[in-house]
Amino acid sequence: MSHLDLSPWMDRVRTASLPQPSGRVRDVVGVLVEVEGMTASVGSELEVALPNRRLRLEVLGFRQSRILTAPLGSTAGVAPGMRVRAAGRNAMVAVDGSLLGRVTDAFGAPLTIAYPDAFSG
Repeated sequence: MSHLDLSPWMDRVRTASLPQPSGRVRDVVGVLVEVEGMTASVGSELEVALPNRRLRLEVLGFRQSRILTAPLGSTAGVAPGMRVRAAGRNAMVAVDGSLLGRVTDAFGAPLTIAYPDAFSG
């Protein structure tokens, strides 16, 4: 009985890119971007590719068959019909003792200078 060597194909399978869910911008209303044509869970991140940057969106909820998202940046340049894809990660910020007494932006980046002795009391 002869054996079939599948190792070259297995390497291709391991390195193949997987399809990513995508949809389209339906509307931008105030601080909400409505997305249609895909599914996502509350708290997950989506992305819109703009000509010179990527706009991250956080899923807040749903209305009928649309996903309601909050843009995590300026919506300048976003238009109906633009492609939206799953970012492959959820919004999160690592928290440890270095943040004690600090003010951060929505992405966890410090906005204040750390004063390590201020809380050593």
